[in-house]
Amino acid sequence: MKKIKTAIFDMDGTLYQIDGSATGYKDSSLEKEVNKNALKFILDAEGCSQLEAESILQEALQDEIGISSFLSERYQITREDYFNTIWDISPVGIVKNFETAIQIVNQMKELDLTMILLTAAPTVWQKAVIEYLELMTIFDEIYTADSFKNKGEIFKQLAQRFSPSSSISIGDQVESDIKPAEELGFLTLLVNSPNDLTQLLQMIKG
Repeated sequence: MKKIKTAIFDMDGTLYQIDGSATGYKDSSLEKEVNKNALKFILDAEGCSQLEAESILQEALQDEIGISSFLSERYQITREDYFNTIWDISPVGIVKNFETAIQIVNQMKELDLTMILLTAAPTVWQKAVIEYLELMTIFDEIYTADSFKNKGEIFKQLAQRFSPSSSISIGDQVESDIKPAEELGFLTLLVNSPNDLTQLLQMIKG
């Protein structure tokens, strides 16, 4: 295998897990905080009843792209403004099982790889988590949901700048982290938990 020079990391579910069902977003404290903040935003914007606001929120949650797209279009705000309002949440007590991941990415940084973070999370959450995990100096480039609607857009950009055959995408979601990367010739590693990142270090060191 060609020497790996670039590593592209997902964040949620890859560098840490959260306290939801199956260690994911669903039914997590994070989901509850996001929905609570979104409901308050709707109430303030509409001046409507709680019941009406809850109905709008349910409609937003069914949007194909997501609640951010629905509400930003409805209220004529940018997705970034939406995220900064709704996702300004502390990760303390929400993120867990990150100890192994922190060790691995720090070791990888010492190997002089180009380290890229590609997350579907908004910038405000990404910054809060990376600061909490003390990984502020690890990533050379960071891409968040503020600047794209699907990760495939960013993989195409990265494929023009870095050799896919010596780059690896690491994530816990087949559809967003693995398939679009493989289609462009990137190496990939699907993880079930942050502890699986130990495989990555083995691959890189050969």
